Amino acid sequence: MVFRRADVLFGDRAILMASATSSSSADDLTVLERHFTVEPMALALARGEEDFRLLIDRTLSGLIASGEITKIYEPYFGEMNKNAKRFFKLSAIPE
Repeated sequence: MVFRRADVLFGDRAILMASATSSSSADDLTVLERHFTVEPMALALARGEEDFRLLIDRTLSGLIASGEITKIYEPYFGEMNKNAKRFFKLSAIPE
């Protein structure tokens, strides 16, 4: 007997949000506002690429500080909620 039901699914929030908005079963999916974990993201860089890493960090932090990050975030993940805003604020490097 197949129930095709899950009570809980943990995973990368970006993947869950994409599934919840674009899946043919989107009406049956719910992504809770509550975050159970923090999933840090990273880019792999070759050893010795400190200048490039700093450029990326400063660029992302500038997008966060100016609010421009929402233009990148919202087309893919929907309206940025308070948890996403908090994550970005905590991720930015101070000026």
